[in-house]
Amino acid sequence: MNRTMPLLAVLWAMSSVAGDARAQEPAPSADERAEEGREEGEEGEEGEEGDVEEIARVLSNEAYLETRGRHCAGRGRSQWVVTQLLAAQHNPDGALNHLRVGACFPLIRTPGVLYDYTNIEFGLINDLSPSFVQVGGYLQVTPLSFLQLRVDSSGVVYWPLPTSRTGYNPVDGYGSRYDPAVFPKGTGTVATGWNFNFVANFRAKIPFNEVWALLVVNIFHLGYWDVGDANYYVNLRWDLILQNQDWMFNNEAMLGVESRFNRDFGMRYGFFDSFRHVPESGYDGHQVGIFAMGWWPNPSDAVWDLTPFVRAGMYIDHGFRAETFSIVGGVTTQYRLGDL
Repeated sequence: MNRTMPLLAVLWAMSSVAGDARAQEPAPSADERAEEGREEGEEGEEGEEGDVEEIARVLSNEAYLETRGRHCAGRGRSQWVVTQLLAAQHNPDGALNHLRVGACFPLIRTPGVLYDYTNIEFGLINDLSPSFVQVGGYLQVTPLSFLQLRVDSSGVVYWPLPTSRTGYNPVDGYGSRYDPAVFPKGTGTVATGWNFNFVANFRAKIPFNEVWALLVVNIFHLGYWDVGDANYYVNLRWDLILQNQDWMFNNEAMLGVESRFNRDFGMRYGFFDSFRHVPESGYDGHQVGIFAMGWWPNPSDAVWDLTPFVRAGMYIDHGFRAETFSIVGGVTTQYRLGDL
């Protein structure tokens, strides 16, 4: 599909609505028509200004703007929204339920591809796995359709399970071994702390035609962790060693294509590159591989996006998993719970 189509559609809608508004005005009298004829030449530029004012009036109309854009859960008005990610992974073995429940408000109502998805969203955030939980709040701003920024902060609780390397596991330093064999069953303990994150999500979709599009995604994640009393410990969320107060960052890059079979289903597949770094220790973790996603937009009134996914890759650099493979599968569901 031509990338100018959204703009052309907006211009067409503006001219149509403006034309309807003019059609409802009372017809001028004969004297008024004569007066308009005498002044037509000298008021040509003023007439152009009137058209601009009419367009501005249309754009400022709330009812019209709510029919444009997909600011909140695919709609142009404020919504209660929920985002849920359910995922399971092998190497390392684990599972995660990520949940955000919030209020979403349109940010920039100006029609156009750059602003159709802009919004401000805030609410509660929760990460739950078999061996830890995080609960807190988040603030998310999408200033442009292709750029999403989020900050969140949450409390953290670790607890042990009757399996190896679960719960809170102290180590001697950054260079310590932390594979499961080092932590037999029952060695983990309970610990508490907190976590702060900043996430910048760049996403672009470039259509080739009505079926195919190029997808480019880059997610930068900066995190601060303060967990437990030991000087060093194994961070289960990111599978690396941190100090009890430490920074880390992660960058996920994806390049792929979308093939849309019809308006109700599509596939997305391509390559990913995942890189993790701990500045204080200089530790790097690096993984590359492939991904595939199904895509169901608006499968129901309450669900506006359903995306099952799978990705498989090999560790290029890791503390002990280098040259081994990992696979992750799950589903992302985005809900709208009603107007605000």
